Formats: sequence, structure tokens, C-alpha cells
Amino acid sequence: MLFTLGHSVSHPVIRMELALDITHRGGPREIVVIFCILCTHAATIEEEEAPFEPGNEICSRCHCALHEAQPQTSHYLIDCSVRNLHNVPTEWPSEFDDSSDGIILVASFSGNEMHYLHRLPHTDHFMYFSCRHCELKEIEVDAFIDVNRILRLDLSWNQLTGDTLRSDTFRGRFSTSNYEPIALEELNLSHNSIRSLERKIFEHLPRLKTLSLAHNPIQELDSMTIAALCTLPKIEHLDLSYMGLYSLPDEIFEKKPKLRELLLQGNELQSVPESLVMVGKSLKSLYIGVNPIEELTEQSFLGLTSLVHLNISFMTELSIIREGTFLELKSLEMLMCSDNPRLTQFDVESLRKLKALRELDLSNCSLETLSIDITPTDDDDDFPKLRLLKLENNPWNCDCRLFSALQEMEHHGRKGFYSDDRARCSAPYDLSGILLDDLFKEPLCQMSEIKRTPRIPIYEPAPFLRPKSILLSVFSVIAVVTIGLAVGCAIVCIKKRLKQSDFGFTTPVRYTTVRDSFSTTTSSVA
Repeated sequence: MLFTLGHSVSHPVIRMELALDITHRGGPREIVVIFCILCTHAATIEEEEAPFEPGNEICSRCHCALHEAQPQTSHYLIDCSVRNLHNVPTEWPSEFDDSSDGIILVASFSGNEMHYLHRLPHTDHFMYFSCRHCELKEIEVDAFIDVNRILRLDLSWNQLTGDTLRSDTFRGRFSTSNYEPIALEELNLSHNSIRSLERKIFEHLPRLKTLSLAHNPIQELDSMTIAALCTLPKIEHLDLSYMGLYSLPDEIFEKKPKLRELLLQGNELQSVPESLVMVGKSLKSLYIGVNPIEELTEQSFLGLTSLVHLNISFMTELSIIREGTFLELKSLEMLMCSDNPRLTQFDVESLRKLKALRELDLSNCSLETLSIDITPTDDDDDFPKLRLLKLENNPWNCDCRLFSALQEMEHHGRKGFYSDDRARCSAPYDLSGILLDDLFKEPLCQMSEIKRTPRIPIYEPAPFLRPKSILLSVFSVIAVVTIGLAVGCAIVCIKKRLKQSDFGFTTPVRYTTVRDSFSTTTSSVA
């Protein structure tokens, strides 16, 4: 048997079996190999397989308590969060050894430096287990085989990879010819280092209803990951947010008749995936904000007739929501469309036909107006259930069109209606800074006749800017210039006449000093 020292054998059992096999062969070389294997095995035990925490002492280091949530349901709480533990206990505390039904064991080991998650101690109770921020890198095979009634498992904020999570990680006890499933309903694997999933990772989780893979660097769903997501027939809540996804294949939404909530925000989607129509009858909530989508059209939400909650916020590239975008959303109650800095056009007209709409958030966008056709229709009451409207931080142009839209959306006297008191006009200039709510006190136009009210200026121009003052100033300047020219011409003419008369000087006047004159006179006398 050939074996090199550079060969890596990760599992301790395999290392021991390999050492025994080499022992039978004998020889000095084999002895050296055995020694190296045993040293590696000891190092692994020291680093990865820290001693189990004694079960009878766990309550002295952790917080243990019994809470009766309901008359027939009790929670056994074992809170070992941030207790400097390095492993799970060998057994659960003896005081929790109660065989009665309706008991849920809630165990939290979050915030401890574990690195390696060993098999959990046996219990027949229902269980919630949390190991967040534990720096987990490995999970033992059959780690949950003795807690087959575990309902919730939170392994988020660790260092788990796709190679760590195998099909035998979540399997139950072996029975005759196959492994029994476990009762897990909620699994949180967010904030790890998963790039791909094994094809059969969820094979033993037929009851899984909630799955979170958020904040994992998957980016592209390969064939194995797609196959894994296709084995979730009872999934109700699926979180695929902040994974860097560019597209969603149709296969992952096949045979998911119970999917109710889907989180897709924080990806690189250029448009709303057409594959969503496959879950249109069951999907109730869709979060698709924080994606580089530039526009939404009437094709964006086709088939989503059961959608109740839609979030399209924080989309930096979204600039227009075209007419008819929301027509298919017959059951929509909440529409969150805030913090879209480039959004200048919003389809509010199609919302009139959504009789179930209760909340509308259009804050922190670049909307200037809302346009609604106010032609009389058979339905006198539009937006009958709208109770919350948020419009602040938009550059509203307060004209008759906007006022008419607000009148349709904010019925006077509607009981329980709330609109924020921070939305203000940005234009025209004489209405800048006025609250939109104040427009109802002095309306811009009448609803029966679309007519703009007379504009009342809030200031008069300065006197020197009035037309009469300007004309007077112009005439004054012309008069001054004319008089100046006339005077100048008169002076020139007078000078010319003086030169031609006898009074003019024919020779230039010569000036000398007194000293020069005296010297000349003395010379003449001599």
C-alpha cells in the first residue's frame, strides 16, 4: 500500500483505520507513517474535537429556565450564548428530561467559538437550535440524527461552504433500508461562504417550509444548486437576497404550490423574472428592490394575481413605471416604492382598480406630479381602503393635476386616514415650501371644473423695476446725452471764432524767469 505524507485524510475514523492497515504490513517505513498519522489525529482532536461540555454542569454556565407559552405548550430554554464554549454538551440537563408532549427545547449556543459542530445530544422533544456567529467550518455527519424532531435550525453568520453541507448532514435514523427524515421546518444558512449546494442536500427534509440562503456568494445557480432547490415541495418562505444573482431559471419555481414569500432584493436582476408566473397563484409577498431594474411595465407582474405585499424600493436605476404596471395585482394591499432617486414617472392610474390597496409609500423619489383621469366613472369611490400615503421628499409641482390626484386618493372625512405632514411643494415659486395638506384649504382648482385659481403674487417688484420707471430712466439718459453733445458742439464753435478774430494772439506767449530777465538788462547797459 502506497501512502505519502502529503496526502490529507480529514476524518479521524478513516485515519485510524488506515493506521491499523499499515500496522499489519510492518517495517520501519510503515512505523514512521503510523506515527505521522497518529500525530495528525491527535492534532485534529485538539483543534477540531474539543471536549464535550458536561451536561450536568451546563446550567451552571448557561441560563436555564422553563417558560409556559400556552396552556399545553412549554419551552425549556437553554441560553448558552457568548459563554466561551467550544462544543455542545454531552447531554441535556436532567431537569429537562420530561416525556410529556407539548414541550419545545430551545437551545442557543450563538456567539461561541466552536469551528466544528458535533452530534447533538438525544432528545425526543421538539427543538429549536441556534448556533450563529460560532465560526463554524465543519458539521459532523449525522449531527442531527438524535434530534429528529428539530423544527428550527439557525446556522447563519458562520464559515460554512457547499462542501461542508452534504446530503448526510440533515438525515435521521436509519430504518430497514433507508434513513428517516427529520422534522426540520425552518433552516437559516445566510451569511456563510456557500457557492453551490449538493444535489441531495434537502433529501431528508420533506417538511422544510422556510429556507434562507441570503448573503452567500452564489452569483450563478449551477445545475446542482438548481436540482437542490427543486426538492422543496412544501417551501413557503424562500430568501435568495443579496446573492449576486443575474437570473432565476424556471426550474426552481416548479412544483412549489405553497410558496408564499420570496425575497430577491440585493441581486443583479435587470428585470422581474418571468418565471414568477409559475407561483403566481400562491405568492403573497415579493421583495425585489435593490436591483438594477430601469423600468417596470405591464409585463413585469403578469400572473401575480394573489400578491398582497410588493416592495420595489431602493432601486437606483429605476426611472419609470409605465401605465398598466399594476393592473394584474388584484389582491395588492401594500406597495412600497420609496427611495428610488431616479423615479420621475409613476403609474398611479392603474392603482385605482386595486380596491384592496391599504398602504402606498412613494417617499424619497424624484416625482413631480401624479396623474389621474378624473372623468366620471361608475365607481364613485376610488382607493376605498387606502389608509396610509407617504409622499415626502419629492420635488412636487403643485398644479391642478396633482391636486386632483390627491383629492382622489385622500378622501375628505375618511376615518383613520393618515398622510405624512412633511410632503411639500417645490414648484411653482410662489407655492414653494407649502405643505401638500395645506392645498386642500385653498384648492388650486375645483373638482367639477378643471380651472386654475388666480395666482396671487406674494410680493411686488421694486419701484425701479416697474415699466414706467424704466422708461423714465431711458428718456433721462437720452436727454442728458443730447444736452452734453449740444454743449460740446457750442464750445468747439466758440473756439474757432476766437482764433479768427483780432482778439486772438498771433504769436505764442513766452515766459521767462526774473533772473534771466535781469541778466539780459545788465548786459544791454554795459
